[in-house]
Amino acid sequence: MPLEACKSACITNCACSGFFYNSKASYCLPFGDRTGLSNVTFLSIPSNLDVVFVKVQTARAAGHNLLPVKITVPVILTILMLVIYWKWKHRSLDPDMQLAEEQLMGVLPVIPTRYSYQELRRYTHDFSQKLGSGGFGSVYEGMLPDGRRVAVKNLESSSHGQKEFLAEIAAIGGISHVNIVNLYGFCLEQKHRLLVYEFMENGSLDRWLFCRDGDQHFHTLSWDMRFKIGLSTARGLAYLHEESEKPILHFDVKPQNILLDENFEAKLADFGLAKLVTRGQLLVNTVVRGTPGYIAPEWVSHSIVSKKCDVYSFGMVLLELVSGRRNSEVDLVDREKYYFPNWAAKQAIRGRFADLIDERLMKSTIIDEKISLEQVETMIRVALLCIHREPEMRPSMTAVCGMLEGSIAVPNDVWDFHVNQTPPFEITSSGSIVRHSYIY
Repeated sequence: MPLEACKSACITNCACSGFFYNSKASYCLPFGDRTGLSNVTFLSIPSNLDVVFVKVQTARAAGHNLLPVKITVPVILTILMLVIYWKWKHRSLDPDMQLAEEQLMGVLPVIPTRYSYQELRRYTHDFSQKLGSGGFGSVYEGMLPDGRRVAVKNLESSSHGQKEFLAEIAAIGGISHVNIVNLYGFCLEQKHRLLVYEFMENGSLDRWLFCRDGDQHFHTLSWDMRFKIGLSTARGLAYLHEESEKPILHFDVKPQNILLDENFEAKLADFGLAKLVTRGQLLVNTVVRGTPGYIAPEWVSHSIVSKKCDVYSFGMVLLELVSGRRNSEVDLVDREKYYFPNWAAKQAIRGRFADLIDERLMKSTIIDEKISLEQVETMIRVALLCIHREPEMRPSMTAVCGMLEGSIAVPNDVWDFHVNQTPPFEITSSGSIVRHSYIY
């Protein structure tokens, strides 16, 4: 019912003292007792989506009869009390927002912008442009009122609970670094949990690294781009581990969580598994999570983790940057190459680093570059050092940056530790995962 029709119906009904009106649903709900008012107007009292209209007597008739005033004033006061109670009850039914703010205040000097769910629906045009999806939920493109393009991650999975949601905000909410994706804000409203990130034009690394011929949207990454991405990712991790005011362990470093901007500058993303640690804290006890193939062996065996778990995962990413393939591929006819880290170690011992380069690069007609075999050798050496089965033998991420930049020499006596290393997980042809025991 239109608003004016609702007003007319109330005026002509002596039993109507006012009405609730919801403009979105055009819903009219009269209330009240017999007042016998004439020459009336309406006093509106807004309350979120609903507006309360109360019938009051106009000034020119007020002198004739004071009874309506005596009736109307208590009605108005009653309505106001009901509105206040409703707001208080509504707030008490949604304690998540209060709890989240209290928890974030404990770790962040400034809380990122909080958006309402309706605002994010508007900024994303009702979540109409999906950028991608995964086990956590979906990511949508949007634009803020100030013109900034954003990626809005809607956490739909029940497994990605409030703990992970708050961990992600706490981890990067106060960080500003060229190799860490910027978090602009969040929404925590009843069942809705959303994160608002800067928009990354070239998406995630895996879509470029593992694309194959015929995919028109992605081309083969040049060697210069691959080396740049590896170094940028290393710098982001070094910042998290050594330079951030509160050191952060990412715990889920993989190509899917490395995003690329318009210039293919790499930025770490997805901090749902991240942990804040105190400076000097060496070990953290936590359950095994993360992605098979990138999880350090000590995490699987002992549930005791450290920064060296991120170093291990980064080493696996470096190998995939060189080869352009996943480290475990069960469909390969040559079973010797099924687990790439073992194959890489064997070829490194033989000095055959060129055999490990992505075949697409060797066939490529890219004319703006030449593959630097020196860089290839450096990346493989660093990668093998990073995935050493003994955590204490792995370098820090700051040292990794120095090795890739050429300011620190790369040890070359560690490759034998990787030959015949048991793959941590086997992915069967049906897609299931079989975990193997480690042999030290």
